[in-house]
Amino acid sequence: MTKENENINLFVIEKEYKRLKKEQNYPECFSGNEIVPMLDKSQTQKLLAMHPTFEVTPEPNEQIVNPFVEGSPDASDGSPDTSDVLDVLSSFQEVSTKEQELLELKHRLLATQQDLHSKLVKEIDKKKKAVDNLISEIPNLQNACKQLSQVLEGL
Repeated sequence: MTKENENINLFVIEKEYKRLKKEQNYPECFSGNEIVPMLDKSQTQKLLAMHPTFEVTPEPNEQIVNPFVEGSPDASDGSPDTSDVLDVLSSFQEVSTKEQELLELKHRLLATQQDLHSKLVKEIDKKKKAVDNLISEIPNLQNACKQLSQVLEGL
């Protein structure tokens, strides 16, 4: 195989790997293969009794009416209300701002965690050195104690 063919094959393999990796990381809810659990009427009633604010999505055989699609019974002129769009944009900006704040907080906390971890490792090293020093001093102290006890016995 020539060098040129090897480069082409490597390029194709890398592209395929990146594509498969991207597909693998793509959230299932956006892949079109979303698995939606189905509840029967009694389960739905129990769930609603337990969680009164729970929203029930329509069954697949129920028709979903979109007010922004022409021909829908609720469609007025086919375009969303301007105030609704502004509300949605405002909500999006608020959520984006909150997300940015939380990301910054996460980064600060990660940096703090790393700093504390490195300080802890340094403290552990200091303690290990202190333990090693004490271990090395103990035999000397034991010898000194033996010598003093022998001297005292001899008196």
